[in-house]
Amino acid sequence: SISIKRSFEAFFLKAYALADSSLDASCSSTVISLLEDALRCPSDRLRKGQALNNLGSVYVDCGKLDAAADCYINALKIRHTRA
Repeated sequence: SISIKRSFEAFFLKAYALADSSLDASCSSTVISLLEDALRCPSDRLRKGQALNNLGSVYVDCGKLDAAADCYINALKIRHTRA
C-alpha cells in the first residue's frame, strides 16, 4: 500500500490560502485545524513560529483571545534568528 506523508508546508499553505479567501466562521475552524496539523509536523523553528502567529490571528478573528495569546507567547519563545 502507498502511504502519503503530509508535510508542514502542505497544511500551512492550504490554511493560508483558505484563510485568505473566506471570512466564514466554518472556514476559521478548518484553518485552525490545518494549522494545528501543521504544528504537529516536523519543521524548522521559523516556520513553527509563523504557524503559531497565524493561528493566533485566526483565534483573534474568532474572539478566542486567550488561545490567541497562548499562540503568540509560544511563537515568541521560539527565538529564531536568521543566519
